[in-house]
Amino acid sequence: MQDSIISTHVFYLPFSWELKNISGRQVLKGHKHEKTKDRIPLEGWKDRVFKALTDESYNEYVYFYKPAFQMLYDVEGKSMVYNYEKQGIEKESFIQIKVGEKTYKTVLRNMELRLYKNGIGLLSFKCLNKEYGNPEDIIAINSLSKSVYPYKLPLENAHKDLFPKEVIIHFNAHEEIVEKFEKDYKQAPMCICDMIRKVLGPSFIFDYKFLEKGKLFVEPLFGNRMFALCMYQNPSFLRDVKNKVVSKRFLNSFILFSKKEKLLEGATYLDLPKVVYGISRFSLVCMMESNKESKLYNQLVILALMQKASLLHFGNQIAFIADLPKNELVSAIGNLYEIYIQFISQMRFNEVTVDVQGSYIYNELLRQLSIERGVKELDFEMQEIHEYATLIDKAQSKGKMDFLTIIGTALVIPTFVTGFFGMNILQEQFMDWWKHSEIMLWFNGYVMLPVLAVLLIYSFWTKKSRKSMVTRNILLGLFVISFYILIRWGCGIG
Repeated sequence: MQDSIISTHVFYLPFSWELKNISGRQVLKGHKHEKTKDRIPLEGWKDRVFKALTDESYNEYVYFYKPAFQMLYDVEGKSMVYNYEKQGIEKESFIQIKVGEKTYKTVLRNMELRLYKNGIGLLSFKCLNKEYGNPEDIIAINSLSKSVYPYKLPLENAHKDLFPKEVIIHFNAHEEIVEKFEKDYKQAPMCICDMIRKVLGPSFIFDYKFLEKGKLFVEPLFGNRMFALCMYQNPSFLRDVKNKVVSKRFLNSFILFSKKEKLLEGATYLDLPKVVYGISRFSLVCMMESNKESKLYNQLVILALMQKASLLHFGNQIAFIADLPKNELVSAIGNLYEIYIQFISQMRFNEVTVDVQGSYIYNELLRQLSIERGVKELDFEMQEIHEYATLIDKAQSKGKMDFLTIIGTALVIPTFVTGFFGMNILQEQFMDWWKHSEIMLWFNGYVMLPVLAVLLIYSFWTKKSRKSMVTRNILLGLFVISFYILIRWGCGIG
């Protein structure tokens, strides 16, 4: 059965997720220690906890360094990720894709979902091709990676560059998804297609204003693209690639699944005796003589995408912070900085395995995804935003100290009066002060008026704003009333 597989295709959709918060959207709050599976049952998905019960699972376990492994699997709730697998997938499940005038039918092997505690997720599904052997067919099947939403309109222009016309996901006799991309995308730009919405299921919401408790709000992080891993068995094509019979233009199309895009300078081709790897920002394509197990390649891609998605998510959160009011800014930056430290210490890996070939592929994936540059840019942004938070915190502390100083200054006159006349002044009247107007006049002349005078003077030193102007006018009105009472009726001591 394994020998009949011509190519294996795995598609990955990185996204950010967020829980409902009664006080509104908050920066990365609630993800750090969230027991997602205990709180949020995901409809249509079942939990998957890793256990090394077979030779294959044991080999997979020891292939990766332990910190990297904990980012891949939920080992009895001790890792940073929760894993799920789609329910309802059977032996007869398939994905059918129409590209141009040709329809391709592939076996749907599985769908997996990963939710990381830093607020990112990864949806992936694996297809097996047992019918189509031409390289052009492989490109067409891989073009499924473009189907998050149309990257250009009208759709006829997108179809010319291998955008699918129709996708059918058949799970079983009772569940099937048909996507024809007929939505009015001009009214909802960058809106995830119904196919992916239905795959994720009713536990996921795609518009924050409709988010309810117990649901997850989701936003894609890679635009209209999914990352694609393709392992293609074709000895003659591999030989032509090695002998440079295949044109560079066709190799561009084969690796990018596009007739118009070109590989960026520095794109990687790893030429080994029995395999050639092509690596770009959105794909890892393996051309080989015979089938190899794709699982380890799958995990290498997941580790790289997890880091790239985290960097993109941090960028979105920093942009969100910029619009927050100052009274919420310091707390939001604190939450962000805590998750940033967690990312750097637990989720950022330069090496993940002792295997030489696996290390090379992983490092090239990091290079194509610009992980190192992204981490440096994030370090700089976090340093800048941390300094900004420090300045705001100092300004708020200074404002509090200034306020206390002003209050102390304002109370100097009442303190002096009390010290001059003694604490027993008007003692008898204080016992039933509401019957004696001289008590209220004394309070107005020696407490209220001096305090209002100091506060009014200070209000002219503060920055002019609408709020400060309103406060100043109120203080001025109270001061005029207090001063009038003093002139009209005196201070209450004869």
